[in-house]
This record gives sequence, structure tokens and C-alpha cells, in this order.
Amino acid sequence: SQRAPGPSSSARDLPIPAAEADEIVRAYKARHYQLWLDIPLPALDGMTPREAAKKKAGRERVDLLLKEIESHESRLPGGPQVDFSHVRAQLGLD
Repeated sequence: SQRAPGPSSSARDLPIPAAEADEIVRAYKARHYQLWLDIPLPALDGMTPREAAKKKAGRERVDLLLKEIESHESRLPGGPQVDFSHVRAQLGLD
């Protein structure tokens, strides 16, 4: 079996600049949290964050989850922290 040609080892071994790596991780996290809005979560009794945010008690639980995530993000050492204002706006929690 033949393998498809890949990047040469010298191209593969080049380091990604820190700012570019941070942006890649930040974009990945932003996409994850956009998808997270529609994932049923045990912490929300099987509701998605979007569903839970439509109910008063659910909205409070989603807000608490987001605060925990934001707190964790804020403790990252100057790296690719995510801004949750867009997520909060979509849930009506801004």
C-alpha cells in the first residue's frame, strides 16, 4: 500500500509562533462553546444550555456553569482565553 505524500520532516518540525498557536486554540475553543450551546448536559438534567436558558431555574444553572468556565479560563497563564460575551448574548445572559 502506498502512502500519500505528506509534509517533509523539516516543514513538519517548524514551530508555530506563540501568537498564532494561541489564536488557533482560541478559535477551537470558540467553536467548541458554540457547539456546547446545543449539547444536552447532565448538569442541566439533560437539557442543552440553550434549552435551559429559557427557564428561570435553568438560566441560573447555565449562568453558574459559564461563571465556572470563565473562572477557569481567567486562571490560564496569559494564553488563549475565550471571551464568552457572544455565548452569553445567545443565551440572553448578557
